[in-house]
Amino acid sequence: MTKKINVSVMAAQVSLDTGYLSRIFNNQFQLRKERNLYKICRYLGLDVDLLLETHDDFERFCERFKTAFYYCQSDVHQMYLELLEYGKVFEGRSPYYIQVMLLRLMYETEVKKSYSYVLLNSLMRIVTSLPRSARLLVWTYCVLADIQFTDFERPGRKDAFHEAVQLVDSDSNIRGRLYYFGLSYFRKYDRPQYMKKCYRKAQDSFLETRNLIMLEKLNMKYSGLLRAYGYMQKALQNDLALLHEFDHHEYQFRNVEILYNNIAWTYMLLHEFPKAVDYYRLTIQTLQDNEIYFNLAYCLYRLDQKAEALECIRLGRLANSYGEYVYLLLEWLEAMINRKYSKKSYGILHKILKVYGTHLDVIVKDMLQIEIVNYLYYNGDYFSALEACIPLLSRTVYTPNELMIRETEDDLERKISGRKRGSSKN
Repeated sequence: MTKKINVSVMAAQVSLDTGYLSRIFNNQFQLRKERNLYKICRYLGLDVDLLLETHDDFERFCERFKTAFYYCQSDVHQMYLELLEYGKVFEGRSPYYIQVMLLRLMYETEVKKSYSYVLLNSLMRIVTSLPRSARLLVWTYCVLADIQFTDFERPGRKDAFHEAVQLVDSDSNIRGRLYYFGLSYFRKYDRPQYMKKCYRKAQDSFLETRNLIMLEKLNMKYSGLLRAYGYMQKALQNDLALLHEFDHHEYQFRNVEILYNNIAWTYMLLHEFPKAVDYYRLTIQTLQDNEIYFNLAYCLYRLDQKAEALECIRLGRLANSYGEYVYLLLEWLEAMINRKYSKKSYGILHKILKVYGTHLDVIVKDMLQIEIVNYLYYNGDYFSALEACIPLLSRTVYTPNELMIRETEDDLERKISGRKRGSSKN
């Protein structure tokens, strides 16, 4: 431990703004400067005399922790446990506890996905006195808390993203995180017009710091949002561009199988089944769950490769579960292969919707509804088919399947009338 009476060193040590501390120490009114300094330490229960002490080991630890955290290194989890031990040493004693709080905020919000009102509230009470980079950090993780936690309370009426974006010039690593979180933030508040700007700015920040893992995560998140808004071709182009970019520069993918799966899924939604099969075959080399096998089996079924589809169904039943309802989807597809639109297949569709309907992804739910319409149409119940498809016609639907109905509504009405007349004669 050493003593350094230096305002800039002290400011960095306690995460306070240098100018703020300088004004305190250079103020001609002794009473006021003592009161201001004491006020911060008293709020956090810290010893004002320890402002002049530095802890070199902890400062080096902070730098190592930030590097591990920003670049998603596995040893950050063990370092978090060390951070908690430092917290026990500094809490109620040293102003270094402010640094502990900031690092905890990052890890606990992003990695543990836990929301500590007490921790965030304590930092918000002193945020205006923190240095610019620390203020950016606090507001950035307010953005993430707003996205993740339904019980998050906005500080006053302030928009966390707006507050943070005014400070973005101070730290490239946090700036990248802010715009990365911004994609989900504007998705939550349905402001898609800001997403592309967030994507570009996050990309610039991660390229600046050569943070390849976050670049990979950013591109996958952006493609997912493009798919969610119905821009399937753009999502596909983005994923293929990422794959080409990483191959070209010989970068190491962390989750290339997820990228393959995303590309395959997009091709599947575009009904380009041969290409979807190619990428699903790459996916199952490392990622093997029942959903992947179902998707591959469905694509093979659509290509009339029924023997291979049945083998995928068999493997899917043995695979880890992505969701219990997928086992029923495998059973439905097997029934379809054995006898197209049989009563058994229809019963399975109803069972999935009845048991799992409230938890299903909208694409899966729409796919099942389309198959119900197709069953009714295929078996000649045109009136029920028309009734069942009306909710699907009121919006844009993206699914791997399509309605069998090709007639106009008037043609279908005539078909229904003709069927009724035939029934009455009998």
